[in-house]
Amino acid sequence: MTEVQRPLQPAHELSFAPKELPKLRSNHGNYVDSNTISWLRPTALSTPLEEMRKRYETDGYLWVKHLIPREDVYDMRALYSQPYSALRP
Repeated sequence: MTEVQRPLQPAHELSFAPKELPKLRSNHGNYVDSNTISWLRPTALSTPLEEMRKRYETDGYLWVKHLIPREDVYDMRALYSQPYSALRP
């Protein structure tokens, strides 16, 4: 039986959802207490402004998905990582 090959999916469209947080180390080599880290909580663009303010006050950050156009994010990532490309083997 012949398998039909599916077209490749761009890497940025792949989803990866690990079940647990990774064990992280600080810059000093010590492990970070797992009680002090968590996954980022996304906030929908349609969330009321007052709720966004509360979330910012509580979490210390606000991650609004799809606020910045995807291409702009990719362009910025490429620009940011460009100086480090010389370090690749």
